Amino acid sequence: MSKEKNKANINVVHWAGWFFVIVFSLAAISIDIVFSDQTVLYRFIAMVVLLGMAIVAFLFTDLGKKAIELFKGARFELKKVVWPTRVELIQTVLLVLIVVILTSFLIWLFDIVILWLIGLLLG
Repeated sequence: MSKEKNKANINVVHWAGWFFVIVFSLAAISIDIVFSDQTVLYRFIAMVVLLGMAIVAFLFTDLGKKAIELFKGARFELKKVVWPTRVELIQTVLLVLIVVILTSFLIWLFDIVILWLIGLLLG
């Protein structure tokens, strides 16, 4: 019985979270229309506050909790990254630029040859 009651409470919290996400998001969207006589600054502040409340409500849903875990995992993985040195970075950037320039030249040359062949065929 306790498990069923706990599951029902979790389900209520989940749907309440999505309800508030939708309400706060719609309020943030409609604030521009409803308060069009107010200055842009006040409307912007109200939108930011309402969207912030929608984000907080989203974090209480199952999907929000999964998103938090995803960002925690990404942050943990980012700590394991070995970043290149300045010299390696410059060498890689120069190599990429050279390859891009060479590829662009070859595509341009191929385009010129095709245009010349089409010109010969059409006279």
